[in-house]
Amino acid sequence: MREILSNAGQGDFSQPKAVYEIQFSDQAVTSLTGQADLTGFPESLQKRIYAAIQSAAANQINALDGAETLAAASICTVSDTFVCDGLTENTLYLYTYENAAPVMVSFVVGQDDAVLATGVPILSDSFSPDSPENVQLFLEGFGAQVSEITIPD
Repeated sequence: MREILSNAGQGDFSQPKAVYEIQFSDQAVTSLTGQADLTGFPESLQKRIYAAIQSAAANQINALDGAETLAAASICTVSDTFVCDGLTENTLYLYTYENAAPVMVSFVVGQDDAVLATGVPILSDSFSPDSPENVQLFLEGFGAQVSEITIPD
């Protein structure tokens, strides 16, 4: 795990190479929860289930390389809560960098414009985000739709 951690912080994180918005389909939620239909659940519980799946996506990817990679990524996970008026839906972004580990950031909307942001480095060697096509192809396996976000200069 020491080797994984020593590599995790290397690289330049000052400017993302690309940013992707990730959304999970209802079908992905259904397969991950084992429930054929979530409409019988209260809306507040449905929102929590979607938020949990969104927040767990990075851990799912890191787990592909085993417990040590998952543990190393967990050690590097950072969360913060802040006020952000205008953000009304939970959002998941993947930030990729030149010569640095990609980072998946989950934004979960709470009460009174509160937002919980959780950033998890993707340390899995199984994930190669070197092109939009690779990101889309890999995350499709998780039932996700990916769209690239334009980064202003």
